[in-house]
Amino acid sequence: MTERKKIRLQRLFNLAQMIEIGDNSSPKHLTKTLKISKSQLHRDLRELKLLGFETSFERDKNQYVLINHPRDIGRSLSASEQIALVLCLMRLGEIKDSYILRQSRSAAIKILGNSHDNPPRFLQNALDTSIIIDGYGCKPKIMTKIYEALQEKKKIRITYTKPGHEPGEYEINPYQIFMYNGAAYLDAFCWDRQDVRCFKICRISKITETGLNFTSYRDYDFEIRQQGRFGVYIGKTPQNVTIWFSSRAAAYIREECCHHSQTIENNKDGSIHFSVCVSEPREVMWWSFQWAEDSAVLKPQWLRDLACEKITMMSENYPE
Repeated sequence: MTERKKIRLQRLFNLAQMIEIGDNSSPKHLTKTLKISKSQLHRDLRELKLLGFETSFERDKNQYVLINHPRDIGRSLSASEQIALVLCLMRLGEIKDSYILRQSRSAAIKILGNSHDNPPRFLQNALDTSIIIDGYGCKPKIMTKIYEALQEKKKIRITYTKPGHEPGEYEINPYQIFMYNGAAYLDAFCWDRQDVRCFKICRISKITETGLNFTSYRDYDFEIRQQGRFGVYIGKTPQNVTIWFSSRAAAYIREECCHHSQTIENNKDGSIHFSVCVSEPREVMWWSFQWAEDSAVLKPQWLRDLACEKITMMSENYPE
């Protein structure tokens, strides 16, 4: 950690402590004691809010007061909220990234510790049975640097290695971290390709600061971008995809919501036509392959042709 970051963290700690004690937390006293400007005070208060320290300014007393503290998290949770929170944090071991899984477990333990003197054993079991395999997933230093770049809108240079390829250098504006299928991903504007690209974070081996910041997100909207995703990849124009599922598979398909656009058409023989509108149709094809002979790609025709090609290639792996 650089000296500058240490000073900033110490200042945030001092600010939170002064407001929590409440002796003299007027704007004038805070800025004078911490030797910062009013604009810096407001930036620090916003950052404290992100960390769980939410404040409010009481005009009649001319001082800031603490209205939410990280220690309060968990104390007001109902039993069902505790269960939902632990399951969402842990996904019962579905998080494949060892670093993310370890941090999720740590957060869940802290929340349970605040909600009960003795956390329920069945919730503790959910945390204890999640298997962490060291060496897989994000590196802590990489995640920390990405977090800082996201917070401060820093343009960075990454060393990125896809399986089977040589390491590549990319200059990016980091936009958003998200999880898919147990792994962490980063949406970022890639200057080399002049487009928003998706990077799997565990493939990033090095991050170098460029000393530059960015201000705009170049028409990036995470919510809109997510709407077209079936998995992790992004295409240009959403396309309609239809998959046939046999009556044997249909009951299982109905149990899940795989995409917000999905529709299911029932056939007389008990089979169904499953349709979605997604930006990368091939991901729907790959997903359908898990149902083997109980599924078939119907539309679009190019995807059906591709499925036939892949199935033919797969059959060659099973000679007589």
